[in-house]
Amino acid sequence: MDLSGLTPPAYGLPVLIPERYGCAGTLVRNGVNGFLFDPLDAGGLAKLMLKVSNGEVGLAAMGQASREIISYWTPEAFAESLVRAAECALSQPKPYATVLERLLLWTAVRLQGKLRSGESLEPDEAPTPRGGAPD
Repeated sequence: MDLSGLTPPAYGLPVLIPERYGCAGTLVRNGVNGFLFDPLDAGGLAKLMLKVSNGEVGLAAMGQASREIISYWTPEAFAESLVRAAECALSQPKPYATVLERLLLWTAVRLQGKLRSGESLEPDEAPTPRGGAPD
């Protein structure tokens, strides 16, 4: 995650974040501690910037709301979330490969080994047709 979205709330500032930013919905409560904007709408962003800069919004209240929201984003909280994610992943059943999947994997590994060693992928001898010697 890009940490630039964490800086304004950490300093108690209103936040302007693109709505497509990974954690926008977590960092920004639209109109409470900042605003989400469409990154493809330059005019909309300009209007929000003017709204914030000309005093149409309560900067102190937005800043305080930002501090409250960001206060939960601590290294301890990150570590706890990481442990929960790892425990969840480890508790899942291990994937089972079918016979066909195992055969395809075995073939791919064998071919890769031959390619790396410079061996030919052509069979050593032509197969003998059923019923006798080659024509």
